[in-house]
Amino acid sequence: MITRRKFIKILAYSAGGLTLASGGAVALLANSRYYAPRRIVVENVTIPIKGLPAEFDGFKICQITDIHHGYQVEMEFVDKALDIAMRLNPDIYALTGDYASYKTEFADAVIGRLAMLKGVYNTVAVLGNHDHWVGWHRHVHKVIRKSGIGLLNNTHIMLEKGGAKLCIAGVDDLRVGRPDLEKALFGVPEDVPRVLLSHNPDLADEKLGDNRVDLMLSGHTHGGQIRLPFSLYAPYTNSRYGQKYTGGIVKMGETQVYVSRGLGTITIPVRFNCPPEITLLRLVRA
Repeated sequence: MITRRKFIKILAYSAGGLTLASGGAVALLANSRYYAPRRIVVENVTIPIKGLPAEFDGFKICQITDIHHGYQVEMEFVDKALDIAMRLNPDIYALTGDYASYKTEFADAVIGRLAMLKGVYNTVAVLGNHDHWVGWHRHVHKVIRKSGIGLLNNTHIMLEKGGAKLCIAGVDDLRVGRPDLEKALFGVPEDVPRVLLSHNPDLADEKLGDNRVDLMLSGHTHGGQIRLPFSLYAPYTNSRYGQKYTGGIVKMGETQVYVSRGLGTITIPVRFNCPPEITLLRLVRA
């Protein structure tokens, strides 16, 4: 039989446990909302490329994606991210879409900031699904071109160094655009290594076919934004291929797909076990 004194002790311990649990939950939510989405991680990735000319051995690409500047992602955070990116001193900046959300004014502002990025070669970019919505594709298309950033909308550029060549190509968004990989790679010699920018990584499964693509850079999935503790598992990935493209390197035959977690958030402004990312990729001879 429980005495009155023991019963009061049990109630006190239970109340204390609930208070600690509630406090822990509040702290976790606060961290996921206010700290984790702002703790930028630079991922340094080495990519071996078969047939990479010696002139491009060590070539550095800084990938920035999924900024989603808007109500959830303020300009102060964007400036912090770009300051980090500038200090990486890459050969080229590759922007893989979803620059803003909600309003064209946000797109104007963030693209103006992105235009300040200066590598050895001109910054290149592709469009994401958010850049198309609300009729933005024409607006963002125009603003990017006006900024001086090279928009690779189903086209490519050829980088040259000491007589050697490296192709950087880009395609329109897979779901709401009109991606045309054959057009993007038209005229590229078969022996020239190719880097492809595609906002949505699902393109690797659905559009690559027999085309040579040595490295594809993508974003879109945000790493899921929320991953289970001590795991890379994300309950939601915004990909038709489940966990395959939550982040990092995915090998598809001779193609390596790198998926960045991106910088911003969408739908819910939280990240858990999935920090925002800027990527510095270094190409090396395989």
